Amino acid sequence: MIQSAYDGDEMFWYKTSMLMVEATLKDYENRKGQRIARGILVHSINEFQRIADERPNRTSVSVFILAMLEAKLASVQTQVILSGGKDINDPKVMTKLLAACEKFESSTEKLIKLGYKREAFPVMREHAMVLCNMARHSIEKEIIHTYYLQSLMVLREGVNVAEETFRDTLTLTSLQEVRNMSLPVQRELADMYIKCGDVMLEMFQVHAKETRAQQLEDLRKGSVVKMVEDFIRTTPKFYSHMEKEWLDVTKVIGEDALLKYVSAHNLSGHIPKLRARTLCGVGKCLHAFAVYASPDPPTQWMVHEMELSRIEHPEDQKSENGEDPESNQFLRYTKQIKKIKKHDDICHHYLAQASEVLVQGLNVALQNHYSDIAGSISLELVECCGQYDPQSASLFLALHQVNKQSDPTSVLFGEDLA
Repeated sequence: MIQSAYDGDEMFWYKTSMLMVEATLKDYENRKGQRIARGILVHSINEFQRIADERPNRTSVSVFILAMLEAKLASVQTQVILSGGKDINDPKVMTKLLAACEKFESSTEKLIKLGYKREAFPVMREHAMVLCNMARHSIEKEIIHTYYLQSLMVLREGVNVAEETFRDTLTLTSLQEVRNMSLPVQRELADMYIKCGDVMLEMFQVHAKETRAQQLEDLRKGSVVKMVEDFIRTTPKFYSHMEKEWLDVTKVIGEDALLKYVSAHNLSGHIPKLRARTLCGVGKCLHAFAVYASPDPPTQWMVHEMELSRIEHPEDQKSENGEDPESNQFLRYTKQIKKIKKHDDICHHYLAQASEVLVQGLNVALQNHYSDIAGSISLELVECCGQYDPQSASLFLALHQVNKQSDPTSVLFGEDLA
């Protein structure tokens, strides 16, 4: 069939080939559907490459077709690997995934070079998601950081290209004409902002988890061990290029993620799904700030057991065993309690803001029957208010379960809960 492209329009046969691939992938009864689709794509690439060599005057069209087929082939390859439940840390599996990432990168470069920038956006998003998936399943810390940084680099490039395309579009007409409009490229830019914010938020959560683990490890160490480690830290430590980049990026990664979500919200306009996604992202980001700023979990520390009244007027009271309140030990504990109380107040402030934003996003999602977004927001609300309001947390948990079990296209329960 593809050989008929010699006598006709290449785009027609390209679209026909892509439809055949999609039909094969949707044939769920055929267990070998993904492998058959991969074979169709490989054969199509070979045939269109032959056509490109014989028709040098139509190079741009041929390269575009080859780039799209190459991206689709990489997508199918990743689906075959990830759906098979294979261990990503296996060297053979890792080699195949990296080969698919190279295809994504090659396809993106060709599309942008030819001027098909909007067609490159989905390819870049999928490329970044594959790298994130590899980071989640990796074991070594350096490898995790490397894949996250590569994913962020791909999305930042996508954001830059999308911003450039959006600015070029705005130059074609006056600002008053597009003020109340939602352009397709505007929605694509907002989607790129959201995807970039999601990856940044995930990186911030990884950084916060590693920082908290290091803090807990330091608390378990003795004074002599701490003194030795403090002395060792005074000597210069040499980081690899990737480790240094990770340290530099994570210093402001949380604030950058929040800015990306806010920028996406400003571009969402009257599109409810984009508004719900951005509000969900802002709420998750504020919740992550609260977790990062909070002191030790309540199971390890309870503020009500700290006798905070002694902090207000330490000079007027004596300890039960007759200890002088001005002793070094008492002052040290007082400073620690004040510091913990300060962090706890910051945590509550972030939690209040996160809950407010998440409730707004949940309202938008329920009104428009976006069950997937509503389920994600309701679960985040469970984590926000579960410790302080168990009754509301149980309702949000039930809402999450309903949305999780419901069909994404179903509009049941939406009118009642909204």
